[in-house]
Amino acid sequence: MDTAAVVFDPGHRKLSNNKNMYIQMLYNGGVPVSTIVNMLTEKYSRYVYNKDIYNTLSHHSCDYVKGLSQTAELLKGLNDNNKYMFTYSVNNNRLHCLFFTTHSAVAKFKQYPEVLLIDAIYKTNLFGMPLLLISGIDAMNITFLIASRLLTNETIPSYC
Repeated sequence: MDTAAVVFDPGHRKLSNNKNMYIQMLYNGGVPVSTIVNMLTEKYSRYVYNKDIYNTLSHHSCDYVKGLSQTAELLKGLNDNNKYMFTYSVNNNRLHCLFFTTHSAVAKFKQYPEVLLIDAIYKTNLFGMPLLLISGIDAMNITFLIASRLLTNETIPSYC
């Protein structure tokens, strides 16, 4: 590899665990990312990219929320709130799919049972799963969300 291009290769820019912990400590202390970049650049005599800082912060946030995995925290939040109805399945210790809605959405759907749109969107959640949104329309032509579902992929078994 061209030695000038090495600095742009993410593999060569990988930060150590100590640096990652330092970044997280600074960020949790309220230090802005631009200041963290400047501090690390001075401390280690090499330029640190904003993207590396954001990747470190993102990776750390993906690990745990309040001591639980993000999936466990989501399911606990849904379970602790009587407003939601949900069901999920786990495959190989990973969330396979999660279907959730509110009691009020079900009541509104019973009143107006015609589905307007079912569509999946991508890269919108920390789980890296497509989010399927099911919406309806009421008598006033106002759309409402009926339910949501996280899927592992858009194959037929994932919808079941």
